[in-house]
Amino acid sequence: MKKLLRVLGRLFLALLFLAAAALVTLGLLRWRGLILLPDEADPDEWEVFGVDVSSYQGRWTGPFWRSRGGLCIH
Repeated sequence: MKKLLRVLGRLFLALLFLAAAALVTLGLLRWRGLILLPDEADPDEWEVFGVDVSSYQGRWTGPFWRSRGGLCIH
């Protein structure tokens, strides 16, 4: 009987450790943004990480866009 309780206790501790490791892993993945909840994936709520400075770069015409497979913007 003591042996069975010892085995069950170790099994419980192993499962507890695995559950804690899974929670830590999921927490890190959410923190890094690799796992998003459905309400977090809405593009209207995304943060802006850049600024459009194309107006300061002048006009990008034919050769630039054609070399990249795009259309010419005038």
